[in-house]
Amino acid sequence: AHLQRPVHKVLLRFKPVEIFKLLHDVTWHHDEPLGSFSTVAHYLLMRRAKEIGVTVILSGQGADEILCGYKKYLGFYLQYLYRKCDFSEALKTLSGFYKQKTVISQFNFSEAKRYLPNVREIFSKNIIGKNLEDYENIDLGLPKSATVQERQAEDVYRFSIPILTHYEDRTSMAFAREIRLPFLDHRLIEKLVPLDMKYKLYDGWTKWIFRKAMEPYLPSEIIWRKDKQGFINPQSEWLKHELQPQVLSMFDKKAMIFQRKLVKRNTLLSLYDKYCEQPVDKGWISFKDIFNPL
Repeated sequence: AHLQRPVHKVLLRFKPVEIFKLLHDVTWHHDEPLGSFSTVAHYLLMRRAKEIGVTVILSGQGADEILCGYKKYLGFYLQYLYRKCDFSEALKTLSGFYKQKTVISQFNFSEAKRYLPNVREIFSKNIIGKNLEDYENIDLGLPKSATVQERQAEDVYRFSIPILTHYEDRTSMAFAREIRLPFLDHRLIEKLVPLDMKYKLYDGWTKWIFRKAMEPYLPSEIIWRKDKQGFINPQSEWLKHELQPQVLSMFDKKAMIFQRKLVKRNTLLSLYDKYCEQPVDKGWISFKDIFNPL
């Protein structure tokens, strides 16, 4: 509305059989297993871009990593302040987010446990089979001696950005579309990643300095929007309901992950049962706990 431009929507309406066909097609383009249904949604978005003749697309990848837009960075910062025994700053930061009703209201334990290895071990069922016993999870948390800025750099070089840009590149190239990423300009990365945390997480807001910089150009309701959303879809609920017959069919005892002793079938099925009983956006079992073996 602000730019007075038409909006081209992609409606995610498919039958369960169709989504597994899409999973198969998108996996072929990626040459590797997918991380979520979001990749399928992005694939459909690129298909729509081709249909309406859009050849070059600007994407916002990188903004959250270099400006601490993700919920995890607030957790990392509080963890860092706690280790430094800077309790007054931790309390001030926490109260700011509580006052603004941002981030904290969107906390989800099943997501957060990825970044807390000790907690993950307690709350995660070990589905790893005999032939993967030597496998070790990558620690995605904040290393004991690290600053939040150093953890941001890890996301730029190693964790988040390489994976996200890989999947965007594969899905866009499937339809010969070109994606450009202005936030990953090296000058922005070099300027913003080392920046003091007070410019990123301030007074209950993530990406604070960027919001201030954009104030002359965008409406206030966009600049100071509180309910940050990722590239989301109802994938968790799909797995519990509409897709349940297909999921159980793929978790048949003849499946290769069980035949090759990569995953314990009974443990996984028990985990899936509990996952299906969880209320929406509640509980300790995450979407990835089910989708990854799928």
